[in-house]
Amino acid sequence: MQQGDDELKALLSATNPTLQLKQLRMPGSTTEIYCDISTGTVRPYVPHALRRNVFLAVHNLSQTGIRATAKLISKRFVWTFMNKDIRSWTRSCIPCQRVKIKRHTNSALGYFKVSDARFHHLHLDIIGPLPPSQGFSYCFTAIDRFSSWPEAYPISDMTAETVAATVIYEWIPRFGVPGLITTDQGHQFESHLSRELCACLGISKVRATPYHLSSNGLVEHTHRSLKSALMAHTTPRWIQVLPFVLLGLRSVIKEDINATAAKLVYGTTIHIPSDFCQDRGTNNVSEFVQQLKQTMHNLKPVPTSSHGRKTVFVHPELFQCTHVFLRHDALRKPLHLPTMDLSL
Repeated sequence: MQQGDDELKALLSATNPTLQLKQLRMPGSTTEIYCDISTGTVRPYVPHALRRNVFLAVHNLSQTGIRATAKLISKRFVWTFMNKDIRSWTRSCIPCQRVKIKRHTNSALGYFKVSDARFHHLHLDIIGPLPPSQGFSYCFTAIDRFSSWPEAYPISDMTAETVAATVIYEWIPRFGVPGLITTDQGHQFESHLSRELCACLGISKVRATPYHLSSNGLVEHTHRSLKSALMAHTTPRWIQVLPFVLLGLRSVIKEDINATAAKLVYGTTIHIPSDFCQDRGTNNVSEFVQQLKQTMHNLKPVPTSSHGRKTVFVHPELFQCTHVFLRHDALRKPLHLPTMDLSL
């Protein structure tokens, strides 16, 4: 194959060659091949048709990196533009890309569009399994993005049928049909029933990123407060204390908007058991309506803010490639591949 290699012919005819090529007899054969002896070690010249095979024979031993593979091959073989070929083949090695730890893509944190209406954008999630209480083991939560108004419905299971029924019979009769919902990618939210329900009611859907709780941070933050309050009551009968916990969450002043969720919904505060005096307000219906309109007009939504620091890294070749690897952050057993193919 060396006789038909154009690059070898160019090296042999060069006036100032970088390689000292000499014909040597192969061990156990009468065939002579060109080898480089400039380094003091005999290195056979590899024609173009065999270079990929030589690379795979060395690289596949232990899936070495670019530098290690280049050193192993350059000590034993030689060809023009060797380092360039080795770098390209090593970077495109599929087994290496699947199993080796590299710098992962960390995209910049996005933000939801500020909702300008109550109960238009809804965040849904499920807490559980919880200790069984009156036949319920899960808690279906719904948070309005505009007002941060929390709802928590005890449910016996987390099937798509139960979730859909809770939305239809609990949320919609009280607050209307939402225009947009944000959920994780749980099976109960990705089921055929869920898609049909959204299509029937004209609801758009946004999916949160798997294993990244910050992508649905509003509901996760509410979950933390809700679960902490339930545990503070030190009773397994969480069904009985859930209404009072929700009352407290709705009455807490939000620092970013300087108002309570109840005020954003009702236009006034709601009374809690510790209230000593009550504001009777006005008995005139027209005056009350005008005051309520003015109060609701003065309440403005505030964009969410991110308080954490995140290092953003997006590989420049990500937008030109045809395929990427999707990384799974879930726990896996030893020697199980951490990635899988994903076509774009």
